[in-house]
Amino acid sequence: MAAADLEGKNILITGANGGIGLETARALLASGARVIITGRDASKTTSAVQGLQEAGLSAIHSFGLDLAEPAEIQKLSTELHQQIQRLDIIIHNAGAFNMKRKTNSTGQELTLAVNYLAPVLLTHLLQDLLPSDAGRVLMVSSMLHRKGKAEFSDMNAKQYYSGQQAYNNTKLWLTMYTNWLARQWRNRGVVVNSLHPGVIATDIARDLPAVIRWPINLFLKTPRQGARTSIWAASSAEAGTLGGQYFNECKAEQCAPSANDERLQQELVTKTAELLGITLP
Repeated sequence: MAAADLEGKNILITGANGGIGLETARALLASGARVIITGRDASKTTSAVQGLQEAGLSAIHSFGLDLAEPAEIQKLSTELHQQIQRLDIIIHNAGAFNMKRKTNSTGQELTLAVNYLAPVLLTHLLQDLLPSDAGRVLMVSSMLHRKGKAEFSDMNAKQYYSGQQAYNNTKLWLTMYTNWLARQWRNRGVVVNSLHPGVIATDIARDLPAVIRWPINLFLKTPRQGARTSIWAASSAEAGTLGGQYFNECKAEQCAPSANDERLQQELVTKTAELLGITLP
């Protein structure tokens, strides 16, 4: 899928050294954008950049970034503020699925840290770079947000951990936060939306046993197919006029009812601010 003309736009895509993030970067670069990608694996990220440059897509830049670590997110924010004055579009593409409970250096559960807290914190730190006339923030959620629970007393899953439920929950919370932030920024000219990329073959489920992962991948979309909605949401004129939407197959559809519940959204935001130690938005 080709993107609309994005000449002169600065775009940040997290988790874009492979999969749909890389395919999204490829399409947006081809449309004239300057794209900044992040990746946890430095060598893989460097290889991705080289591949794009060899294809004639030279306006690509990269940062090594472990989104599980708040200090690294802070560092990225500092470096971006030193290098650019405007960031037109942020695409929070990175995601994690962990079969076993793991924590980062601050004690946060990793699925929570990467899938939810990182997009919230990074958006918060970069909000002053977003233009007030046409900025976009895209959160890559999942249809599995519908199976998440709007319960916030044990967001770090210390009492009980299920890899699948942790993933579902973080995608619901991300969609809830998206809709809350869209409402907060309604009058500032920045649209905030979430999307389902399709069930795709990706490294996100690398923790799954190979005997399970291999047959599943036979029936999934390719990363290029999965990137279509991200590309459309980042570049189309229609998506740029819509805020607080959940996109699937390049169109808006209803998200889980709890994601639009303003009381639950506020409860989530209060808890999130406590976990991150910041004032939101």
